[in-house]
Amino acid sequence: MTQESVASVIGRTKQAVSLYEIGTREPNVQNLIKLADLFHVTIDYLVKRSDENNVSFT
Repeated sequence: MTQESVASVIGRTKQAVSLYEIGTREPNVQNLIKLADLFHVTIDYLVKRSDENNVSFT
């Protein structure tokens, strides 16, 4: 998946996604939710609060 395609899905620019990747900028809560949904992971996994990347609904 390219930065451009991720940016398109979450409604941000390619440059913003690049800054997220290198850690210079952090996404807001709404964009974290979109990223977690896009990659099928939890927000905790994205922000490194968990090593568990599976989304499970019980």
